[in-house]
Amino acid sequence: MRDRFLPYCVQQGDKVILQEHMEQVFEERTWQRILARDLNLFKDSRRTGMTGSWDYAVKVMQRSETERDPRIVIGTIHSVKGGEADHVMLYPDLSRPGWLEYQNKATRDRILRLFYVGITRARETLTLGAPSGGLYMRWPT
Repeated sequence: MRDRFLPYCVQQGDKVILQEHMEQVFEERTWQRILARDLNLFKDSRRTGMTGSWDYAVKVMQRSETERDPRIVIGTIHSVKGGEADHVMLYPDLSRPGWLEYQNKATRDRILRLFYVGITRARETLTLGAPSGGLYMRWPT
């Protein structure tokens, strides 16, 4: 792996390395282990005496293989698509079109309903944050 793949990466620079190129760089046995996501390949390929950091990296990768659900999701109310979370932090910042809608009394309710949806996603705690810019909705009192 060190003798063939690392020089190939240096040669490619910032170009994308395609899978068909990877197949040509690795020996067949190694390539099959990569495709099978065999993390022990890292342990088996390390240099003698290079244990600690590689072992830690493999443990982190193995843990992430089993923990598919993210611990933190950062997104807009729209992007979480009806999901719930134990703890929700909600900020009143709006996009320019959203802020214009909020300023218009005829369309303000749409923005308020959107934030109501965000508020109802919290199962345990809800934290209402302060705005970070000039375009925001005032929290209802």
